[in-house]
Amino acid sequence: MSESDGMTDLERLIELQAIYRLKGRRDHAVDQKDWATYAELHTDDYVAMSISSEPIVGGQAAAEALSVQLANVTTVHHCHTQVIDFQDRNNATGVWAMEDNLFWTRNGEKQWLRSFGFYRETYVRGEDGQWRFAIANSNAHTPKPHPARLSSRRISPVKTPSSASRSRSGTRGVHPRVSLHQVAFASETTTAFIEHCRAISVERMTLVTPLLMQGGGVEEAQRALVGGGPRVETVNHPFATFPDLESDSGEATEKLLQAIDIAATLGARYIYLLTGGRGSLTWEQGAARFAELVAPCKAAAAAQGMTVLVENASPFNADIHMAHTLADAITLAEIAGIGVCIELHACWTEAGLKKLVERAMPMTGLVQVSDYVLGDRTAPCRAVPGDGAIPLERILGDVLDAGYAGVFDLELVGPRIDAEGARPATTRAAETLSRMLTKLGA
Repeated sequence: MSESDGMTDLERLIELQAIYRLKGRRDHAVDQKDWATYAELHTDDYVAMSISSEPIVGGQAAAEALSVQLANVTTVHHCHTQVIDFQDRNNATGVWAMEDNLFWTRNGEKQWLRSFGFYRETYVRGEDGQWRFAIANSNAHTPKPHPARLSSRRISPVKTPSSASRSRSGTRGVHPRVSLHQVAFASETTTAFIEHCRAISVERMTLVTPLLMQGGGVEEAQRALVGGGPRVETVNHPFATFPDLESDSGEATEKLLQAIDIAATLGARYIYLLTGGRGSLTWEQGAARFAELVAPCKAAAAAQGMTVLVENASPFNADIHMAHTLADAITLAEIAGIGVCIELHACWTEAGLKKLVERAMPMTGLVQVSDYVLGDRTAPCRAVPGDGAIPLERILGDVLDAGYAGVFDLELVGPRIDAEGARPATTRAAETLSRMLTKLGA
């Protein structure tokens, strides 16, 4: 029996095998994208130190983050030459030499990444006798890191010589984290919008309930999605607009429950809201009323694997929304117990924006991107990224550095978009945003 851990040699061998099995099951779960198993192998207060730039707490949260990052990536993990130390019968630490290889295709071109280093882990045996991960960290290295900044994964992509964002043949290169919002195609059918996303190789999109809730709207979307192509990442829904938060008699809750069912049918992960105007209520009263009306919908969304978000929006929308700064949107989300959609067009001028982004990040499910041309007094006044004054590359860098692992949704609407045309404007926007994200190592 060891004096340090209180275990016999036989007990130690048995528990070593249990930890080896735990480690193998997790690597297999990642490579097979079995995220339910992955989540179960970690404690509820598990801390992942190497998935993003900030620690992620909880096995389920870690699984969700990885499922987004690795959605279109084939992974091969090898771990070996392990050293396991027991503190006692229920606590142990381990160091594993590791190597992983990642493979994906972007715009028909194969790309790859190889990394190596060490995993440093802490294990806890629960009351059920099962070992689980409590802390995991890595110091993985890649022979050729991105020169600008590390990505939201623990290492930056290493690209093959042919993996530029635009190939020599001129094929468009759209980053897999670019999403396109249906609002640019509000005057066209959902089918036309989805076909456009497919044509320009946009992999994620946001659909809107004013169109989906029309007769046959959901069925049209389902038919258009047959055969692959873009995925419905998010659904946008105007909440208490019957007529506002103050006067709502329950219709807002009823309609949101319907919208959640629609979003679930289409496979969406998020549904984000315009709150509705607050009438004569103070901001605080409006926030309390919003939280009251949205409360029955949170569990319904969670049961469908979705998260409800609230965005920040321009004061021009005061008749249909009450959170006009990012700080207000964060506070409202905290009061209601939901997530945040960061609308950069509506908050890029705010003081302390980087700190606000960091504060919002643990609850952020979506980031929306567009540009603004100084002096434009129209409303809405969106511009294609790169055409205006918003320092998007710097702000997007701050968002990535804060640990954001989701998509970047292009919400383009207004006279500038109409003048150029929805198709050329959104195509150009997707290409520009893709170049920014690639440069930033996203």
